[in-house]
Amino acid sequence: MKIICPNCEKINEVSKYAKEVTCEACGQTFDINTGKQKTIQKYKELQNNGYMCLYRLHSYERAIELYEDSLEIKPNDMPSIVGICLAKASLSKLDKTNFNEVEKIIDSYDIYLNLENTTIFLDFTTEMLNLIRFYYNQVDSRLVSNGAFICKNYFNGYISALKDIKDLIIFLKNAQTLMDKKELDSYKEDDPSFEENEEEILKETNARLNKIYNVNHFGDIQLKDGEEEILGTNKVDNDDETVSDLSLTIRNEKGIAYSKIFLPIIAVVGVTGVILLFTFIKIAKLPILIVGLILVVASLILFGVYRHLLKKNIKK
Repeated sequence: MKIICPNCEKINEVSKYAKEVTCEACGQTFDINTGKQKTIQKYKELQNNGYMCLYRLHSYERAIELYEDSLEIKPNDMPSIVGICLAKASLSKLDKTNFNEVEKIIDSYDIYLNLENTTIFLDFTTEMLNLIRFYYNQVDSRLVSNGAFICKNYFNGYISALKDIKDLIIFLKNAQTLMDKKELDSYKEDDPSFEENEEEILKETNARLNKIYNVNHFGDIQLKDGEEEILGTNKVDNDDETVSDLSLTIRNEKGIAYSKIFLPIIAVVGVTGVILLFTFIKIAKLPILIVGLILVVASLILFGVYRHLLKKNIKK
């Protein structure tokens, strides 16, 4: 069993029957229940921060680090594993995606698709399908100009991505055979669009793998199951041959800046207010109570402003 030291926050491996733990890193001895509470607290903190980095700040490298830290506390933890997968896929470039990494990441852990994990995995599947659709939209809007792919290198990366996406969708579908059947059926009943969305994305992917494209300086290129045949017809020579930023998703720089400014202030104001309230309990002086309440309320207002600004500046 993994227990975090309340003093230095290092992870200790201990027997589940232990009553006291002596930290291997700092030497402090603490009660096992105190360690368990600290472990739960630290896990929740890592999960919350990972979620913030993944979904709000789009700081995917940091999200991966936080979820990997969670796995140190709770091995084979499904929320952390799918968080890493989503962050990794979101780090894709338009000309070189990471969709092929998802299956490798999942297979590297010992996952049991019980009732709880089934729901988490199906939610993850939905998010991956939405990310794939987002990728297709970005390709069509950013890599195609005047009806033609901007350059052959981008087109080659796109073909590779299509093959990886098809493999990924099949992998996600096959995983359903390992899930808790009652939970799977219940999930599909609650969300009738789930299977439809899955089939639509797979159908679109197959259509894209079997289509004629026009590529700048090359003309028409026929794809058949992802294998290309240069037809050379309808050749165009557009000036646009590069894209300045090939990132699939846009980093929320404003959101990151807001976090650096607001969170430390909120923490200081809030903690100071709580300390004053506890002080009032001991010495019962009204001015201390008033100042403490003002600071606590101020921290809540600041947090509300921060969340509003963050939500306003979320980009994808």
